Amino acid sequence: RLLEAAEVICATCLTAGSDMLSSRAFSCVLLDEATQSTEIATLVPIVDTCQRLVLVGDHRQLPPTILSYKAQLAGLAESLFERMVRLNYPYTMMDIQFRMHPVIAEFPAAQWYGGALANGVSAAQRPPPAGVAWPDPSQ
Repeated sequence: RLLEAAEVICATCLTAGSDMLSSRAFSCVLLDEATQSTEIATLVPIVDTCQRLVLVGDHRQLPPTILSYKAQLAGLAESLFERMVRLNYPYTMMDIQFRMHPVIAEFPAAQWYGGALANGVSAAQRPPPAGVAWPDPSQ
């Protein structure tokens, strides 16, 4: 009864295909960390009734975890998100990061984002944890 009254249901991709949810129609699916989900798993919540799909993730970060070497060779290590980017499907990159200390963010910004990733926080907003000797770039 609770699920029948719900406007939003949060579940993993595979749970969306479980007995509990398989009879539900999902017209809109928002898939967070979409680059960590295998393409096959991503199909579970969208295959029957999805009319709008939003994939959220970063194809330059963690890919799906595929333990089988044969599966990797067969192309099963690519997420739907990665495939869509590779096929030049339009996407929007969020280019301001708020999680990391700016000094930590320098490396990924340069290495994987060609300098296109800006900081939305200052070093003062991300003080080091108590007891950690944080490097001082002025020395």
